[in-house]
Amino acid sequence: MIGNMWIAPLIKQQKIDGETQYLFQAGSKITGLSFPTYYTMDALISISELDLSDHKIDHKIEIRLDDQIISVSNLSSETLIEANIFDGSLTAVITLRNFLLKESGIKKFSLYVDGQEMSVFRLNFSSTK
Repeated sequence: MIGNMWIAPLIKQQKIDGETQYLFQAGSKITGLSFPTYYTMDALISISELDLSDHKIDHKIEIRLDDQIISVSNLSSETLIEANIFDGSLTAVITLRNFLLKESGIKKFSLYVDGQEMSVFRLNFSSTK
């Protein structure tokens, strides 16, 4: 299984000529915050080679901020097949709502699928000072 993740303040999804495209501006620094603060961002995830052979298996997708779990999604094989994902490849946007940033600094976002770390994305959050 292979997975990637990108984090951005707003990810827009659009269809052009039947193809889904994702528009976002990903950077390495977000400024102008006061701490502690709650913040909302989007995560664009792309996972391939999900096992769909056993319809009783749920796939657990977690996004962690440092060691804190900030998003959990459980996807059944049936749900993925109903969404026309027959080859085990999934691309989706997950909104990370109101997660707590206690202090400024570089934060590590990690994508886990079925308990296995797939991808890491780092962002520097800085204050208004």
